Amino acid sequence: METIRKNPQLVPVEVDDRTDCLVHFQQGTADAIVSDDIVLAGFAAQDPTAVVVGERFTQEPYGLGINKANVDLTRFVNGVLEQVRRTSWPSLYTFWLGSLGPATPPPPAYGRQP
Repeated sequence: METIRKNPQLVPVEVDDRTDCLVHFQQGTADAIVSDDIVLAGFAAQDPTAVVVGERFTQEPYGLGINKANVDLTRFVNGVLEQVRRTSWPSLYTFWLGSLGPATPPPPAYGRQP
């Protein structure tokens, strides 16, 4: 909201669902969309007039929540994520998020693990 205080000509458009942002953008009722880079890359992939611009202004990691009792699933997911980090991260990043620029190193694993 600091940006709006500094730029009172900006008028936020509230939506019920993040996909409504792209609809407003396409209909011309919104001039820009502010979201995380993954969502923005998806919007840009769906609409050739949408372009991701500017630098990130926050770092917002994603996470998975798995029931503590499901230790096998946690180990499986952690194993798959580690394999991706070691082997296919750059190619997956380029394929899915290449519109955001060159592949960055994978985020480190952290959190509670069994």
